Amino acid sequence: MATFTDLVFVSERDLQSVASELRLALGVTFERRESWYRGGDYLLSSGGFGEETTSVQRNAEMDELAEPDYPHAPTLVQVEGTRRPEELEHRLGPTSLTLIRRSTWEEPDRGSAQDSEPWGSEPERPAMMRLIHAAAHRLRRRDQ
Repeated sequence: MATFTDLVFVSERDLQSVASELRLALGVTFERRESWYRGGDYLLSSGGFGEETTSVQRNAEMDELAEPDYPHAPTLVQVEGTRRPEELEHRLGPTSLTLIRRSTWEEPDRGSAQDSEPWGSEPERPAMMRLIHAAAHRLRRRDQ
């Protein structure tokens, strides 16, 4: 099984300032996107590390706070599907980001007997797993 980790950070700085910090700390570049669900404009990493993606967005989802326990933090950073969580936490330690959640999940290795499960086609599988994981997290948070 391959192990992946999702990291969620908040910051009291604006989107562009946080993106600049991430560019310096991680060497990633961002592409501007738009999504009503993510609170309007957001930034998505391109040319990242493997299947890892980094997004920088407002602390908003569907016109509500994405992280209601952090109303003072206008910016949310999500690193999804990383295999190097400790390295990222170390690199981001000196930035304005505060780690608020770390969750780990596993995906069956390619070619295993579990690989025939209906997870979608090979290119879709990591994204599908992240969506399932995020939905489960939101349900747990809602039920608390």
